[in-house]
Amino acid sequence: MKNVVKSLCLWLALLLMLLLCLPACSPQPAETTPGAEDSSFSSLVLSEAASTVTVQDAEGEKTLNKSPKRVVCLYNSILDLWYLNGGEAIARVAGDTELPPAAAALPEVGSMSSIGLEQVAALEPDLVLLTASLDGQRDIAKGLAENNIPYLLCDLREDPFGSFGRYSYLFSKINGLDSHYQEVIQPVIQQCLELTEKTKAVQDQPTVAVLFSAPRYVKAETGLSQLGQMVEMLGAENILAPDEVPSDGSVRVDLSFEVLLARDPDYILIATMGDEEKCRATFEQTLSSNPAWGELSAVKEGRMVYVPKEYSLNKPNERYPEAFAYLAGLLYPDLESKTEG
Repeated sequence: MKNVVKSLCLWLALLLMLLLCLPACSPQPAETTPGAEDSSFSSLVLSEAASTVTVQDAEGEKTLNKSPKRVVCLYNSILDLWYLNGGEAIARVAGDTELPPAAAALPEVGSMSSIGLEQVAALEPDLVLLTASLDGQRDIAKGLAENNIPYLLCDLREDPFGSFGRYSYLFSKINGLDSHYQEVIQPVIQQCLELTEKTKAVQDQPTVAVLFSAPRYVKAETGLSQLGQMVEMLGAENILAPDEVPSDGSVRVDLSFEVLLARDPDYILIATMGDEEKCRATFEQTLSSNPAWGELSAVKEGRMVYVPKEYSLNKPNERYPEAFAYLAGLLYPDLESKTEG
């Protein structure tokens, strides 16, 4: 009996020693990388530690401190996304388009295309958010680097809808909000995807000319544009043939009236930039002044629409479900009856 008790005590002692050693012996990584469920965001969020996150921006890899307190944002659509994902700022650029209400009273450091580097540096920011779509902001980034001011050069042009998700994930990580993406952003994305699944299930898909009118020219938009992407995600067919889409990633191309007339789209959707009255005047002078314009099906049947800027030019961000619903209402007016049938 004594031997049994002695053996039992020995085994209990060994087990206790093993349990005490496990935490010390197990490797404790200094950083974590996005898990399998976050693999679609690994192009932006490379790894993170307790107080930093290593990211990939339009320039390359850089490590930023989490929860920055003195943020200057030089592009309002980025500012809107930043606030949506838990961030705040101390300064911004001029303009009230895509401006989150909480940032309306912030001091301005110029316009998005004319920014004073000294004015930005004087604010002693711990993070500056810029857009890679403007050459002037790329130049500002060089000045920030020379002054050792942390910055993030964001590029939301490629895959606009996907960029909404990726940059929301990135910004929530920078702001130290681990569950924010799943709780706030993912439901927005899911709502859009559920609608696009319904519209793609419609048997007869409409054809669409996605046009872009500026005060001085009119062009056609590819599926790489914001409006073009949403149209294609809804299942509609852009009249631009695949071989007419440039390989350089251009979102707008020239499209002759003859081609437009020959393809006779079911819908003509027009995005505008700048003064809308001037854009409409340019559009009428360029296209609708042609005697054959009235022969287009979309024109004869009232399916030519100037799409509001908040859905076609500006980044919808959290309003993406509203933007998709608006377009679905145009392109699939009988959606419920078609899907129920």
